[in-house]
Amino acid sequence: MRADPPENQAEPSGVPIEPETLRWAMRRAKVSEAQLAKAVAGGKIERVRAWLEGSARPTHAQTHRIAAKLDVPFPVLLGPPPAPFKLPVSDFRRPETQSQPSPELEAVLLDALRKRDWYRAYRQKRNPYVGKFANKRSFTEPPAGTLGFLVWHERDVSQEAAYWAEQTLELARLRKKVRSWTSFRAVLAEAIEDRLHILVLLNSMVGNNIHRPLDPEEFAGFALADPIAPLIFVNTRGSVARSIFTLAHELGHILVREDALDSDPSDDVAEGHERFCNRFAAELLMPEKEFRSLWRQHQQSDIKTRCTDLARTFFVSSEAVLIRAHTLDLISDEDFERLHMAIRRKSEKKSRESINNGGNFWANVAIRNSKTFFKAVIEATRAGELTYTSAARLLNVNVGTLAQRIYQDRGRVAAPE
Repeated sequence: MRADPPENQAEPSGVPIEPETLRWAMRRAKVSEAQLAKAVAGGKIERVRAWLEGSARPTHAQTHRIAAKLDVPFPVLLGPPPAPFKLPVSDFRRPETQSQPSPELEAVLLDALRKRDWYRAYRQKRNPYVGKFANKRSFTEPPAGTLGFLVWHERDVSQEAAYWAEQTLELARLRKKVRSWTSFRAVLAEAIEDRLHILVLLNSMVGNNIHRPLDPEEFAGFALADPIAPLIFVNTRGSVARSIFTLAHELGHILVREDALDSDPSDDVAEGHERFCNRFAAELLMPEKEFRSLWRQHQQSDIKTRCTDLARTFFVSSEAVLIRAHTLDLISDEDFERLHMAIRRKSEKKSRESINNGGNFWANVAIRNSKTFFKAVIEATRAGELTYTSAARLLNVNVGTLAQRIYQDRGRVAAPE
């Protein structure tokens, strides 16, 4: 809290920001004193320290720049630190990533909730696939002596769900249709939208803002299992292979009607809900029968080579293949431990996707907002059911840019390819 000035001493001039709130905002945005000084105080770190001590105040212009740099509304800096942001979904991330959400994570969650709420009112039709397998698995504490049976039953349900999804999405056909991980991710997302009517948002930034990248270490994706407007968000800032597994994992959450926020879901060490979704994703992307057959066909190769070859076939990471082989008892615990960290390090070094703002602008906007959602917003705007301002906010674009798009392309309603 700001300390009251001694009697007969005038308060410093400037905007009376709250030092504790400034400190909170800097921690939240992961901005150091030096970084803030460079952005708003001409590099003078002692000036920032004076603001934090309450012995000096920033000017009105400086306060506006502070608010912009730290991504907080101007008035927030004038009062006490706000209450911690409460996640609207269950947090299944690894313990080390479960810190106070970054401004970027907060922003994409709130944006997804806005989209969900609008699309729910627009669609008004229950999605029969949300919770399709919700009543077929149990995560209650098993009675003594029955652990093996319940683990088997849970695994069996994940296989049943994966087989149904694989057949419905026609994944075997889709794999033959493409040649790259990026292309497979695109057709998988499209199939989930077209066949299961689930919105899929693929993005590596907040909205369309290239200056606000998402942190792949903070979260990999999340699912909103609304019965009318289910939604999956995948953080594509990490590797493409990882984002494919995340997409399949989040689909598992939708099928058991579970809102969830996840970090890297590839490790088969989680319990309960996460174990079900990990096994579902592994079986969906690497069906056991086909996996075993291909593993045998490559038996002349060493394990690392087999992992690389099967990763290309199934469009997953070599690490996911190694974990799958270990889970199916195709390799020993010893070989798994020996190779796991080496393969993980190699996977992390390659196939990392950075912010890419190239290509067709509207095609990118459609992918980042879900092609289905994009089409619905454009149609509603053309029909006069949605104002240009509201539509632009839902798509995170400028009103003028959206108006120009609709004016120039009145005859087409489909999302751009």
